[in-house]
Amino acid sequence: MPNIEYAARLGLSGVLYPWAAERPPEEVREVRQALSSNDLACSCIVAVPLQSTFGGPWTSGTADGKAALGRHVAKAANVAASLGSTVLAALITADPERDSESQLDDTASNLNAMASIAADHGMTLAIEPMVALPGMLTTTTGDTVRLIERADHPALGLIFDTAHVAAMDGDILRAYAACAEHVALLQLVDAPGRIEPGAGTLPLVELAANAIARGYTGLVDFEHEWLAPDETGEVAGLARLRAFDEKVRHTASKLPTERASTTSLSTP
Repeated sequence: MPNIEYAARLGLSGVLYPWAAERPPEEVREVRQALSSNDLACSCIVAVPLQSTFGGPWTSGTADGKAALGRHVAKAANVAASLGSTVLAALITADPERDSESQLDDTASNLNAMASIAADHGMTLAIEPMVALPGMLTTTTGDTVRLIERADHPALGLIFDTAHVAAMDGDILRAYAACAEHVALLQLVDAPGRIEPGAGTLPLVELAANAIARGYTGLVDFEHEWLAPDETGEVAGLARLRAFDEKVRHTASKLPTERASTTSLSTP
């Protein structure tokens, strides 16, 4: 697995392998072995296959719908557990044929049940809200937090992708402050253009330092393209990431902390 070995040589702490539940078992085994050999962690695994995401599987109010959802989540949880991942990602699309309130009720019920499956595997089920995909049930961080609170399960949380949050809510610092207690995974992406931290305009150093001060200890995903999509751009981008990491550590060291904590970085 050259990508995993490359991540280890760069000094990263993990990799992002989000569609593992859809990949061939032999590939998953190879990835698991490469992660173990290189002492790297695995970040979030998506709970429902991409081809099944649209059409509102999370919003179903039928017994058959919940059973089908449960099979997807159980399979993803088993794969994720084999890779050492601790977060299942939920991409929740709406059913265009139904009113929003009834969908929210059914989704909250489904999330509670699926979070129990995640908890049985030692994981958190985390919703990733966005407007980059069409037809999402929640399109702001605040609405997603309200859905999490409605579902009311301790193993349910939020994936905070800074580029998605900037597109939805604008002020990522205000949004993070309002939802920090629910954040299960940070994904740091600069904007405009989903580029590496330090190449855009978002206040990512302040956000990451504040997350550390609040006690965030999970992986930090870099799910972005390079500002310049070539080898030179990658070299420059990696230099930006190293500088970004140093700035975050320096800024965090000057902030009062809720408890001592460290973060670790992962990459696709």
